[in-house]
Amino acid sequence: MAEVIIYILAIVWILLYIIQIIHLYKNHSKPYISDFLESSYDKVPSNLNPSEISMLLYKNITPGVFTMIFMILIKKNIVKTIKEDNDYTFIYEENNSINPTQKHLIYLLFECIGENGIVKLSQISSFCNVQSNCSNFLSEYKIFKRLSFKDIKHNFYEEKKGYLNLKVLTVISIIIMISNFIFKVNFYPIYLIFLPTIFMYYYFYKIFKRTKEANTEYFKWLGYKNYLINKKDLKEDDREIVFIPVLGIERLVIIQNTLTHKVHRALNKCILKAILNGDRSIHFKWKKLK
Repeated sequence: MAEVIIYILAIVWILLYIIQIIHLYKNHSKPYISDFLESSYDKVPSNLNPSEISMLLYKNITPGVFTMIFMILIKKNIVKTIKEDNDYTFIYEENNSINPTQKHLIYLLFECIGENGIVKLSQISSFCNVQSNCSNFLSEYKIFKRLSFKDIKHNFYEEKKGYLNLKVLTVISIIIMISNFIFKVNFYPIYLIFLPTIFMYYYFYKIFKRTKEANTEYFKWLGYKNYLINKKDLKEDDREIVFIPVLGIERLVIIQNTLTHKVHRALNKCILKAILNGDRSIHFKWKKLK
């Protein structure tokens, strides 16, 4: 009796699998057509935070998020800046208005690299020249990224319709395989449903499809990106300057002499070196640069 039930479940599962794959391919594998089709957009499209902008555009938290959050803190005067010859000194005093992501950024820059709420731009730039520092910085930067993901509104941009069916099919396939083993039916073809289960999970469940609204938002941000690239009179005091790092256009926009460019260059250098070398070194306690 157990054998018959398992056979029937396996056949039903395969039929449901085929139907679900066809449905997902027709309805969820292609992006929506955007309501915004212009190549340029001359204002900030929305009030998304840095993490949401990065996820919307790149499906990941990029180093530009780190720079943008830091520059926002500077613009709000939460972090004070003092220019000294060819260097900058950043000063942070305790502030209760910052969120956990900002707080960890402050900890990473002002306690791990700097000391007592003070850090120099040159310290940030050269911190990961030391191998053990790369390892430590990378560990803390990964925590920053995890906190950044929490800043993103749940499914504010991603289409998830029909994915409950995928979870149900995955659970059923596992139950069938386990039952096949427990009841010693040993109908070996049943174990092969593991392969389509993996395919279904990693291809369709992990597929990234923006909602119709988010897709329109995506093209507006691309238009805003093009607008900033073509803007000739961008200045350090302009609000738009903070978006440049997360939009990834710091090399295309002429802002080489601005604080934003210098900060992004230093932070980006530190992050890239940490990613390249951090996992190759042993994790020790923080070693302060002298």
